[in-house]
Amino acid sequence: MDEMLDWQARPLPAGHPHNFRTFMERHFYGGIAPELAVPEAQRHWLLPSTVEAVGAAIAEAQIDVTLGGWGQDGHVAYNQARRHPFSHVSLTDVESSTIRIQDNNIDTILALAHRTLGAAYQFVPPMSITLGMRECLSAAKDAGVNFFDNAESYGGGESERVMGAAFRELGWQRHEYVVSTKLFWGLHENVNMKNTLNRKYLSQAIDASLERFGLDFVDLVFCHRADPNTPIEETVWAMSDMISQGKALYWGTSEWTADEIRAAYDIADRHHLHKPLMEQPQYNILWRDKVVGWANVSVVSGALVADIGYVWGPPSEPAFASALEAELAAMGTFLGLD
Repeated sequence: MDEMLDWQARPLPAGHPHNFRTFMERHFYGGIAPELAVPEAQRHWLLPSTVEAVGAAIAEAQIDVTLGGWGQDGHVAYNQARRHPFSHVSLTDVESSTIRIQDNNIDTILALAHRTLGAAYQFVPPMSITLGMRECLSAAKDAGVNFFDNAESYGGGESERVMGAAFRELGWQRHEYVVSTKLFWGLHENVNMKNTLNRKYLSQAIDASLERFGLDFVDLVFCHRADPNTPIEETVWAMSDMISQGKALYWGTSEWTADEIRAAYDIADRHHLHKPLMEQPQYNILWRDKVVGWANVSVVSGALVADIGYVWGPPSEPAFASALEAELAAMGTFLGLD
């Protein structure tokens, strides 16, 4: 597990609100019956003083589960590439590391008392000790996971580089895993190269993504958001060409409305193009409106399943809604919410 450190790379004291071990023992393990929890001997807490011991444990036995700490942008910390010019952690270090201490922020000791540098920085101590990407991917695969999601915007493209390097270091064959990326936000400030799905951007973005991964193709590519400023016909043709060129096997959408998905599907169907085949919406225990609305009307299934054949998501019967309410109530109790 990751742990947060202060500006001198010292562990935060027990009981500190950002001490990861304290948080996990109170709010994760503390809510699990002892007979069901991971045994104490199998919980490895990363600290500068335990690097060798944890490294030896990883070498001796496969990791069952990895739990990451607070990443600086909301992702788990091992998915965070350094982006400020004073970081001493190079991309090579990130690619090849098993355990590392890394910088989280650019601010100084003076800012530590009152962190106001934007985004999630006010919640993240300046350093963390973390497992490398390779170990996390290996643990996931050992547990039966074969799909690894990514996006060009994660870490400014560095997440794709690190993941691709980990694939190579692990020696995985291309048929052993499924990998995706998502395009929309862009990495360059040039006109028509950010927050867009125009043909020029998409054709260059997929090439750059494959170069960062070190792959000939991705299995799935998503339009990370809809683009109201580009004709949807242009986007559909560009995505279909991407499939025809062998740069991706399937394309889909992320956070699109049912009407937007149906419009794209109809255009592809009319012109015999490759159709969008998957949607990646925000979906979790607290946010299920995309699939199961509170009125038992599924936004995706109600608009698409009958006409297009999207078969995705949980059922929308009243019984499921009741189960959802019970689940939310249990979560509120677990978190101490009214």
